[in-house]
Amino acid sequence: MSVDLPRDLVTAIKGLLDGKSRRDLARHATAISENYRQRAGTDRAVRSAPDALAYVLVRMPATYAAVSAAFAALAERMPHFAPSSLLNFGAYPGTASWAAAARWPTLTSIAMVKRNRPLIDIGHALRASSTTPALRAARHVDGNLPRAKLVVAS
Repeated sequence: MSVDLPRDLVTAIKGLLDGKSRRDLARHATAISENYRQRAGTDRAVRSAPDALAYVLVRMPATYAAVSAAFAALAERMPHFAPSSLLNFGAYPGTASWAAAARWPTLTSIAMVKRNRPLIDIGHALRASSTTPALRAARHVDGNLPRAKLVVAS
């Protein structure tokens, strides 16, 4: 199954690539993959802004496709499900939030739980160019979790 990233997300990613060395990003992507092969978590693998951008380039498309497939299966089983709120655990750059917003335009509130500062920052930068109001207004939560109609841990 091939799922394309939303156009506004692709545009935002391209904007973040301006002036960046592709060779340097490839080196960061290789280091991330090596960390994962050694069973290191994302917080250890992604420690800087260049790491976060490499993560977005290498990991985000496949994660988006996987989450989109799960959401498609959910929508098939529950065709009238139209959530207004999303709580996204392990949000990192917000991949599942982008997929949920593409699937359910009824979303008006998105809360993301994540700890990794470089990925929080790049997620914020990506969402700033979104054409979806819920994505632009998405917030990072660290303490009291809001109630939500849809909860994702990916």
